[in-house]
Amino acid sequence: MIEAEATYEIVKKSTDNSTSLVEAVKGLEMAEKRVTELNAEGPDQYFVFDPAKASVVEPSEPGVAIDPFAP
Repeated sequence: MIEAEATYEIVKKSTDNSTSLVEAVKGLEMAEKRVTELNAEGPDQYFVFDPAKASVVEPSEPGVAIDPFAP
């Protein structure tokens, strides 16, 4: 039996502190790669959310808020 990769959500925190779902991706490595790409594009902050654990995946990049849902 082949085990499926977990799905992670990419969430955007805008400069006004609102959050919105951007997309869902398979695998943590792909999610982290996508967040890195998006964070390089502008002032909004993107992070990985694990819906299975209902928690934010701790960022590996310095300068990214640990709790992106905090104002």
